[in-house]
Amino acid sequence: MKKNLFVLFAVMIAALFVQNAFAQAKPYTPAKGSAERKAILDAMRTNRGDTDVVYTPRVFLVQNGYAWVVAGTAVSSNQYEDEIALMRKVGGKWKFADAPCVEEACSMAKEIKKIQKKFPKAPRGIFKVE
Repeated sequence: MKKNLFVLFAVMIAALFVQNAFAQAKPYTPAKGSAERKAILDAMRTNRGDTDVVYTPRVFLVQNGYAWVVAGTAVSSNQYEDEIALMRKVGGKWKFADAPCVEEACSMAKEIKKIQKKFPKAPRGIFKVE
């Protein structure tokens, strides 16, 4: 009986590890209202120095401790701007890692390549603009 319980317990633990390994196999978007989504957006707010800013993410991809966020922010009642950030989980907390130049004269493709060179472990699949 004890042997059967041990085997069952071992199979359950192995299934959890396999599930976690596959969960990070491709980028995902954290669910609205999830603790992970809130932590990433709060880290963006902290980096910006404005804890009251409201983000409306259009691209929100997370994989292997990196998050790429393309979000609109309201500058005024009729003016919006994009904020784009690469976030990185360090020591269990999300931190701002880098951001591309978003000026009109900047090439987004070149900016992303520059960030990927600086952060070679960042999964390539998260870098989408829309």
